[in-house]
Amino acid sequence: MPRELDALGSGLGAVLAVWLVALAGGGLGGLVVRFTRPSRWTIGETLLVRIVVGLNLLALLGVVLGQLGVLAQGRTGWLLAAGSLLAVVDLVRTRGDWLPTAGSWRQRFTSRPALSTALIGGLALLAALVTLGPALCFPAGWDELVYHATLPRRWAVDGWPAFYADLPYSGFPSLGEILFWLAAPIESLVTSRLLVWAAWLAGFVLLEAILRRRLPRHVSLALALALAISPASLLVSANCYVEALLVADLAALLFVLTVPQRAASDRVSFRTATILGILAGGAAAVKLTGLVLLVVPLGVLAALAWKPSRRIRALAAGGVATAVAGLVALPFYLRPWLATGNPLYPYFASWFSDDPARLEMSRYHHAIGGAWFGVHTLDAFLTGPILLAFRDENYDGWFGWQLVGLLALAIAALVNRRRRSLWAAAGLLGLLWLALYAFWFFTAQQARFLVPAMLLVVLLAGLGFRQLG
Repeated sequence: MPRELDALGSGLGAVLAVWLVALAGGGLGGLVVRFTRPSRWTIGETLLVRIVVGLNLLALLGVVLGQLGVLAQGRTGWLLAAGSLLAVVDLVRTRGDWLPTAGSWRQRFTSRPALSTALIGGLALLAALVTLGPALCFPAGWDELVYHATLPRRWAVDGWPAFYADLPYSGFPSLGEILFWLAAPIESLVTSRLLVWAAWLAGFVLLEAILRRRLPRHVSLALALALAISPASLLVSANCYVEALLVADLAALLFVLTVPQRAASDRVSFRTATILGILAGGAAAVKLTGLVLLVVPLGVLAALAWKPSRRIRALAAGGVATAVAGLVALPFYLRPWLATGNPLYPYFASWFSDDPARLEMSRYHHAIGGAWFGVHTLDAFLTGPILLAFRDENYDGWFGWQLVGLLALAIAALVNRRRRSLWAAAGLLGLLWLALYAFWFFTAQQARFLVPAMLLVVLLAGLGFRQLG
């Protein structure tokens, strides 16, 4: 039996597969995310944003070329190799922009802030390694065994991302499963878990990077970890739940919005709008619940347009972001549409068919996704954020009592008007959170589905901490 399990896959092969996927993503992401001098982004932050953006572009190429039959017979590896080569060439070509000079090494590693950062970073890395164990194990969860790990293996055999009538989830937008399929020729069983864990970790690193600009390092790390180590978040990291990809996309999107790359500019450029569109479109392509994340960049750009001097640029940037998001997401919805006549398959079958079997299948999938979980009353809408702290049986997961502390700080940010600029930012974050929470409440009330939206609560808590003084 152990020999048979070894033949299915290995942790070492998964590490190699995820490393190649990340490298290829970094190469493609480098086409739109450039190293700049002077820059407000560190080298690590730039690389992380590149990788997250590039993963969406890599999956986009995978679904388009896969539908055309170009990646059959294990040729997905060639796509990863091409993206990796692009990354290496770009890093060599731009090494003058990101490689520290020899004279800066001593100051970089001997200054007190650098030593403090290294100590805190080391502790964070140790905490991350504690969560790595499940990511190197064989899949065992229901979602993994039904489709997250099964679909890539079946697609690898057939040579393209086919639709299977016996597996309705093969009709999903499926950006995550496309990434798993691209890595399948290298390793196809453990890779899905490890890639999800890497995306989860990247998302929280970028969240902490946003908070670090406004708070002491120990406070920013504590707030980020308060969500990262919550049971619902750890559930996502320990299983192949693609909410981790939504966490990475939303964290990168918020980072790009709140931390301008150029030190001399705070304007939203069309390049930035393109990056926002790729991230929002990629989130929409992960699963249907990712569609709502488009509210975040459009909401921020609409707020910028409130000021007349920024109106034209902000509206134009919003148009660019929307158009790019649509172009990125379209192929993922076109695939199930061509195969089944329903771009949202297996959901909302009544919009596209009157076949009794399909209607019953759709009703079943709506039920297991939403009706079996949550409390669907007005009182629960108001008390849900508190119930999510401890009512595991209601929401198939919970966030722990630290959620109450985060909510208290978030409320402090919303009611404290001593600093007008912070209060205005808190109001915008509060409205965006309310939109995401309402979408979650009226669709599928599972705790893990709300993990991406909780990033906004952490940012609100950071503003509340600042306003308290």
